[in-house]
Amino acid sequence: MAAWPTARRTTCRPSTSRRSSLLAGPPRRRTNPPPPSPPGLGPPAAGRARPGGDDLPPQGGGGQPAGRRGDPRGSRRRGRADRPGGDITYHGPGQLVAYPILDLNVLMLRLHDYMRLLEQSVIDTLAGFGVEGQRDPEATGVWVELARYQPAAPEGRLAKIAAMGVRVRRWVSMHGLSLNVDPDPAHFRLIVPCGLAGRPVTTLRALLGDDCPSMERVSEALVGHLHANLAVAAARAAAAHRAPT
Repeated sequence: MAAWPTARRTTCRPSTSRRSSLLAGPPRRRTNPPPPSPPGLGPPAAGRARPGGDDLPPQGGGGQPAGRRGDPRGSRRRGRADRPGGDITYHGPGQLVAYPILDLNVLMLRLHDYMRLLEQSVIDTLAGFGVEGQRDPEATGVWVELARYQPAAPEGRLAKIAAMGVRVRRWVSMHGLSLNVDPDPAHFRLIVPCGLAGRPVTTLRALLGDDCPSMERVSEALVGHLHANLAVAAARAAAAHRAPT
């Protein structure tokens, strides 16, 4: 993952205690630097958090992580060796990248359920800005029907606006999601995003033009919806822990 030395980071910490069903209060700004990366992964990425928090670096330098099936040589840009499990994707300026680090066992979430929670948080965020996001049963992520916003687009054609790439180790989540707010669309043309040939990528800027919200507004909205959806999962898990066996 490319390093983001100037990226702002917002950290929110969901409670993982078995005695609590609540998330922590509003996101707080963290000023201490991230921990060093493991050997061989290069400089620390701004999207890499200490365990227990959600890091949302609103912007950063460009990079193309290669998933387990990805071959960085298939792109003319250099990819880093972050491998969430898919193919090559792109992270760079104009994207909102969220890497929640959560104990899915405590939240009693299967990986499938967690992926749907991330997607729903993005769909809820987009709805607040007048964009209708949806799921594609054939591909993970959040998609938008282009014809709703671009009359010249073919009816029913979906474009990806948010990518998901999650990995778990001992059921602690790593990686997360990226939402295209206002990145340079030319960067996506240098790769086959997530290995989905022929599937277009879109951005909030492309859909809304001058009405595109600021990165700060999108970041605040996404944090809020992640908090809300994780609070529901945490409350459900706490109720299950309290239930008689």
